[in-house]
Amino acid sequence: MALASAKAEQFVPHTLGKVWGKGSEGEEDSGIPEEKTSDGRIQKALKLMQANMEQPLSSPELAERAHLSVRQLERLFKQYFDQTPARYYTYLRLCSARHQIQNSKSSVTEIALAHGFVSLSHFCKLYRQHFGMTPGDDKDCVVKNSPY
Repeated sequence: MALASAKAEQFVPHTLGKVWGKGSEGEEDSGIPEEKTSDGRIQKALKLMQANMEQPLSSPELAERAHLSVRQLERLFKQYFDQTPARYYTYLRLCSARHQIQNSKSSVTEIALAHGFVSLSHFCKLYRQHFGMTPGDDKDCVVKNSPY
């Protein structure tokens, strides 16, 4: 598991200054990174992304709902995260899916679909690129290391 964490660190941009986001008091960790930015425009876009995991919004839809032009949205994401809104959205969905894989008994297929991935093979490919292992291997590691 340590190797997977080290591998994942290679793919997670260090410029984001993330802290793994906890829900409100008494809520479980969601697995979604909490961003350290006070820019309300970005915060609005991030909240929309988090609220629309199963049916991801396109960049034009996201921009419209955040009251920005597509170009403004792209510039802000480049400025704060050094990546496009679409790439960052995928990253958020993968982080949330990983949390669910490691903390639930749901199948990988159910989790992939719940996070807006219509192709299981595409989900597994992206997951492996980001975390250095397949979702099934990650789930197996958690089960093997479980104290129960």
